[in-house]
Amino acid sequence: MDPCTDVVLHSYVRLARNIKDWKYFSRLTGAEVGSLNLQQGEAMDKLHDFTFRALDELSFSKRQLMVEKNIINPESIVSSGKYVATSPGVRPFVIFNEEDHIRIKCFVPGLDIFSAYNSCSDVEKRLRTVFEFQNHPKYGYLTSAVDDCGTGLHIYATMFLPGLALDGKLDQFFKTADSSGVQVKGYVDTLDSTPKGCIFLIENQMASGSSAMDLLIRMNDIYSHIVDMERESRNHIMEVRRLDIEDKVMRSYGVIQYCRKLTIWDALELIADIKLGVCAGILKNMPENLDSLFIEMQKYHVLADAMVGPFDKDDIDVDILRAAALRKKLGIKEASVG
Repeated sequence: MDPCTDVVLHSYVRLARNIKDWKYFSRLTGAEVGSLNLQQGEAMDKLHDFTFRALDELSFSKRQLMVEKNIINPESIVSSGKYVATSPGVRPFVIFNEEDHIRIKCFVPGLDIFSAYNSCSDVEKRLRTVFEFQNHPKYGYLTSAVDDCGTGLHIYATMFLPGLALDGKLDQFFKTADSSGVQVKGYVDTLDSTPKGCIFLIENQMASGSSAMDLLIRMNDIYSHIVDMERESRNHIMEVRRLDIEDKVMRSYGVIQYCRKLTIWDALELIADIKLGVCAGILKNMPENLDSLFIEMQKYHVLADAMVGPFDKDDIDVDILRAAALRKKLGIKEASVG
């Protein structure tokens, strides 16, 4: 199967489950949270290869790194009663007590949602040996969010769509997404939700009304159609606007070479232009792991890479570190002036 890495940066699957005879996490009292944590810990001890650890036992910086990788929600950084379980050689993370009692998440490069789902499903089968989940005969798996009820399955793909943007076809893309029943967000949906670097997070809106496999097939068809639209637009703009695209790419290369500071927003735009240049054959001999830079240029990854600690001090100019880090990872030598 074509992983479509020229268009799909990565995809991931999330399965939501809630434990029978327990209220949803947001409705529990402090004492009830403690009792639920105890039951979860005792159950996970029976799965000997899993490590079950409280998030608030991790350092603040490690929790921030997990947020930037989209493993946990930002709210989980400061909340108690939340746990993570991992196992060597097992791709999915198991997150306890975000909105649901259990969320199983698996991230894969490119478009490979079937593989991600199979990995999550394998872990879910193991969890079912120590937990009994809420499952209604009519409505399926019960979840904290109505949209997730049924299969409890949420599917995401992070897509790189500069061709559609430069070809003036983003409106067509949004209409296609809306009519297909999927939701589109900007990649960094925090203080500024405006899409940066033509990167979009595309996910299913409803998890009910069909089986998990039917939902996977439908979402894979939608993603594949968007991939075809993007590739067609790229071919078109390279035929009619090649010089403009080359100019855009080379200007961004020059900014990276000469700049002394970069915000996260600037970095996302520049990395996107470099990726476009590589996909279009304009830039040669660039690193193969360009897609990882969209995560590695976020604040706590930059700080961790520079090993400047402590990570939560406000007097460190991350923008200076980010500019140097991006040059280093791209193998671009810093230009001197004078």
